[in-house]
Amino acid sequence: MVLVAWCLPRRRDSVETVGAALVMAANGSGHRTIAAKLERPESTVRNWLRRARAGAERLRRAGVVAAHELDCSRGPMKPRATPLAEAVDALGCAARAAVLRLGLVGVSPWRIIAMVSHGELLAGLPAG
Repeated sequence: MVLVAWCLPRRRDSVETVGAALVMAANGSGHRTIAAKLERPESTVRNWLRRARAGAERLRRAGVVAAHELDCSRGPMKPRATPLAEAVDALGCAARAAVLRLGLVGVSPWRIIAMVSHGELLAGLPAG
C-alpha cells in the first residue's frame, strides 16, 4: 500500500500535527501542554510521544544517514538533551538537506521526514 506523504499509517492526524508535537516534546513540553496547544486528546499525544521516544534511536539513525547521504560535506550532529531531541534534530537536518539537494522548496519538512522514516515516525512500540 502506498500512502501520501502527509499520512502516517493508522493515524488520523497529519504528519505535520504529529511533528509539531514531537518538536514541542523535544523542547521540553509535556503531553498535557502539547495536547492543549494542538487541541488533541491527552491520551493521543501521550501515545505519540511514547512511540516516538521508544523509536528515537532508530529515527535518529535514519535522519543522520539521510542527512549525510544528501549532504556529504555535513559534519557530525550536535548532542541534544534527550534521545527524542536528537532524533527530531537529525530528521530536521535530513529534511533541510533534501530541500537543498533535491530542490523540494515548498514541501513541508514533516512530509520529507515521513518519507525519510519510511512512514514509521510512530512505530516505536511493538504491538501487544
